[in-house]
Amino acid sequence: MWDSDLSADAIIERDGLKQVSDVGAIEKMVEDAIAANPKAVEEFRA
Repeated sequence: MWDSDLSADAIIERDGLKQVSDVGAIEKMVEDAIAANPKAVEEFRA
């Protein structure tokens, strides 16, 4: 932050770091992560 002269809000906006509170959106992200990592899911379940 100190190297860019940007405020925290500007960095959050620029980097897409806003908190996600939409349960449906979070569920979709989790489902996508699980689908993209079947080996890790298998290891976790074992």
